[in-house]
Amino acid sequence: MDALTGVDIQELNVPSDFNYQMSRNVSINIIGAYRLPLTIRTTDGDVLLKAVMNPEFGIQTKLNIPGTVQSVVLAYQGQEVNINISSGVMQYDFSGGEGGRK
Repeated sequence: MDALTGVDIQELNVPSDFNYQMSRNVSINIIGAYRLPLTIRTTDGDVLLKAVMNPEFGIQTKLNIPGTVQSVVLAYQGQEVNINISSGVMQYDFSGGEGGRK
């Protein structure tokens, strides 16, 4: 029995499909026209990634983030954009050619 809660671990009823993961990977594909810094942060302001944009290839990587984060804020070239990442993908085009989301 746990001294803090008074509950025995065997007494817990956890669904068989329960996901114990505390984090998840998100695919990033962000495009920008200038070699300037990009910051990805939570809506609470916690910085998840800082990188310099490569105008030729953009930023393409994977990022392991807390499982509770469902949206992030992208800051680049004086712009801030809120992106929903619940699908596991973070895509945005700051170059102006696509008008934003891809």
